[in-house]
Amino acid sequence: VNNGFGVTGVAYNSTIMPVRVLGPNGGTAAGVAAGIVYAVNNGADVINLSLGGVGGPDSATAVASDNAALLGTTVVASAGNSGPGEGTVGAPAAGRHVIAVG
Repeated sequence: VNNGFGVTGVAYNSTIMPVRVLGPNGGTAAGVAAGIVYAVNNGADVINLSLGGVGGPDSATAVASDNAALLGTTVVASAGNSGPGEGTVGAPAAGRHVIAVG
């Protein structure tokens, strides 16, 4: 791509919209849901939630990710690695319209 660095990503024409939903001491499910809504309202095509441990399943995050999917936004989230057992997917990755990655 002639960027002068010799390397490039696979989506070099992409735009990134950083949205902070966690602070130095963590965050809340309501904060994550608000971040999803903000990203969707500002044109995000894909939302990456590389986070976990914001509590169990909650309606705010579930509704926000469901609405994102209905509006054509793909939501991807970390499955988490502190669940009660193997094969357990934590929130928000356990959402109905969320792609969980491990």
